[in-house]
Amino acid sequence: MQFSKEPTVFRCAASEHDDQYALDWNELEYLVGDDAYKRSRYCSSISNVEDLLYYYELFIKWYERKFNTKFYAITLPYSVFANATDLIEELKARLGVETIVGQGLAALEYLVATNNAEEGKTTLLIDGGFNTINILIVKGNEVTYSETYYNQVGTRDLIENYFKPLVRKRIPDISANPLRLDEVLRNAYTDFNFERIGFEEEKTEAVSRYISDVFRQIKSGMSTELIDFEQVAIVGGLAYYISPTLIETSKSLIIPSEHSEFLNVLGASLSTGYKPALDLGFGYAKVVK
Repeated sequence: MQFSKEPTVFRCAASEHDDQYALDWNELEYLVGDDAYKRSRYCSSISNVEDLLYYYELFIKWYERKFNTKFYAITLPYSVFANATDLIEELKARLGVETIVGQGLAALEYLVATNNAEEGKTTLLIDGGFNTINILIVKGNEVTYSETYYNQVGTRDLIENYFKPLVRKRIPDISANPLRLDEVLRNAYTDFNFERIGFEEEKTEAVSRYISDVFRQIKSGMSTELIDFEQVAIVGGLAYYISPTLIETSKSLIIPSEHSEFLNVLGASLSTGYKPALDLGFGYAKVVK
């Protein structure tokens, strides 16, 4: 199985050189993902659900051409998936896919299928993406509680509001591009003026403060519901930054060490017998084939 991850960005072709790679969609020529980002950092991105639903067709056509494959399954934010039956059927027809799965739930189904989470246990699933965090309580095959936080507690918030201010104390004019800062955060270093500058201490401080604030908000949202659960699973890009020592719980804690941010697209692929699938997020598009 092959994995691919690219930024969820796009732009119109601006030159004859671009036209060699561009895709004709809705009467315009587009570059998408790495092919857009590497040629120009001035790209458009998807920042809300309306954009996501509108541009899904562009992204699926682009990656079907790029990887010379057909996609059979895609993902949607769980809040959209759970409340829009007619929309899902319309999307299936427009995009030519067999299955649409809800983010978070798809990841948990994959964890259970691969024996990384216990089947039958009521699970608190925290799916942390770039711009969103999906919170689900799953009991058997039923979601008994769900909440999606948009544009406030995703890993972009970690990058821009917790990590960037610390980095700028040392490099005041470092890039404000969140995708570039995401690379710096994950690597905990950047090259500047022919020197490699490490940010291990800044990363540790930013992640610790961010996790504390995020989980305070999550617990506040759940506290009035009086919901029981037996195990906690943390998936998505958020899982890269969390160690068990940062989470205070007596429950079974699952933080996958491999392919954490690909678990939703793996769950989508699983639903079709491991056929190619696309997970279009607000920060990155993930493909398995």
